Amino acid sequence: MSQRNGEITKAELVEKAGKLFQEQGYDQTTINDIIWSVGVSKGAFYHHFASKDEILEEITKEYIKVLISKVGAIANKSGLNALEKLNKIIVVVSAGKFQDKNISSILKKSLSTLDNARAIIKLQEMVIENTYGHYEKIIRQGIDEGLLDVAEPEITARLYLRFMYSIKVEMHHCLEEGVLKEKFDYFSDIHKRILGIKHGSIDVRPYLMGDTNE
Repeated sequence: MSQRNGEITKAELVEKAGKLFQEQGYDQTTINDIIWSVGVSKGAFYHHFASKDEILEEITKEYIKVLISKVGAIANKSGLNALEKLNKIIVVVSAGKFQDKNISSILKKSLSTLDNARAIIKLQEMVIENTYGHYEKIIRQGIDEGLLDVAEPEITARLYLRFMYSIKVEMHHCLEEGVLKEKFDYFSDIHKRILGIKHGSIDVRPYLMGDTNE
């Protein structure tokens, strides 16, 4: 390794580490790999980050920043009722079209193993804390429109977000077991119960976007 002259920036470390996570996988990439890739000393690395996890968290923050913007734009969009907004958000988030492809790829590969359960939970909680306000706004709109029957909009918004993460996992399990078609009505019904939907529905098919045409 040839030592670099000059100070390494935090952004450079994140960029190089992200490429390694994408190419090698998060678990397989070590701090030494990152240091060698950039060409700096360990001291230079630890000046910015205490661990590899902190770099992944930095990448996650960028993901969340864009996600908040997209969800917020839909929540504030005029001319759509609450259910239309919720359905639109599901399509946008499930398709992953709101995000830079590199960031999406890095996160997908970095958080795809059971060993990263802690990182997955942390990502989910960061998303929930930063976006539940938009969902609460939509839920309150739905109550005013007579589409939803919810007693606690803020709590429901948090629960609904956690449910959105869980339902995708369960739907993939059903897909692998070959029972997805017969379970669709059940997944739709859970949505109705959580949100107190009185009229209309939520389309759960986009949760599997890119994985199935069912």
